[in-house]
Amino acid sequence: MKFYGREKQRKDLHRLFLYEGMQLGLIYGRRRVGKSELIKQSLRETDVTSIYFECKQTTEQNNTESLSVLLADTFHFPKPSFDSMEALLMYLFEAAKEKPMILVLDEYPYLREVVQGMDSVLQALVDRYRDTSALKLILCGSYVDVMKSLLLRENPLYGRVDRTIDLKPMDYYESALFYPTFSDEDKVRLYSVFGGIPYYNSQRVALLLTACAQQNAGRADLLGVVGDDVAVLFGQQLIAGGGLLEEAVVVQNAGIAALGREHLLTLCIGRAVCDNCFGHGAALGGRPLIGQHQHIRSQLQADLGHPRWVQVNCGLTHKF
Repeated sequence: MKFYGREKQRKDLHRLFLYEGMQLGLIYGRRRVGKSELIKQSLRETDVTSIYFECKQTTEQNNTESLSVLLADTFHFPKPSFDSMEALLMYLFEAAKEKPMILVLDEYPYLREVVQGMDSVLQALVDRYRDTSALKLILCGSYVDVMKSLLLRENPLYGRVDRTIDLKPMDYYESALFYPTFSDEDKVRLYSVFGGIPYYNSQRVALLLTACAQQNAGRADLLGVVGDDVAVLFGQQLIAGGGLLEEAVVVQNAGIAALGREHLLTLCIGRAVCDNCFGHGAALGGRPLIGQHQHIRSQLQADLGHPRWVQVNCGLTHKF
């Protein structure tokens, strides 16, 4: 899949990768904002040897064993044995004395939970190898408060982080890159619905929407194709604070996807409401669900062709 945008952040990471000495980088941001993909893409673009490790909420030993496997795969030797994460990291700092290396610890807060004093362990290693090793260590995480705490004066890593990236949602111009064949007007409408979250704007979703636009018949069968991807997307966006039921109708009226509004509403109502993804009125920008339903009731009646009962999360039943 093609990677879009994030030019500035990629340049920042490449400057870190090419630095002659040791570097400690910090990347954080909300989930689905594209942190991991940004790192993976940047690693694909560099010749520096790298290890990307996603920390787990298990135990120190399990994380140590898993990282050891990646170490063996990277350097093509039998899996080494380490009695602690500190011992493994020390080995990597030592190895990077001879050849530059990148180590990414994604979801670092998970490792921090299971390794006692993990911040202090890193502080000691960074201080010890600052002038002798060429390891580029990147800590990444979605728990923004936890990651920001690493920069505080009272944290052992205070003053030791060389580069920080607070990754935000994409702006309109970067988000529009996901939809190169759409008109400018449709790109704006898509951005108003999906926002600047790369996960929502992925080419996979764009292809699904394009497939919908190209369908002239058999739309009932199309539900089986797009149901899990699009309906779940709608539910997540609603929880994120969208009011997407109304917006989805607006999008359909605008002809962006040309997905039959009957089936679009079936997805929104049948899956999102019945599966309790709407939650309550606050999920629709603070407006009561009944008001939201009334707003589009005429469209629902026209499209569905008959009254429909929907059970919502709050326990009330509404008739359209």
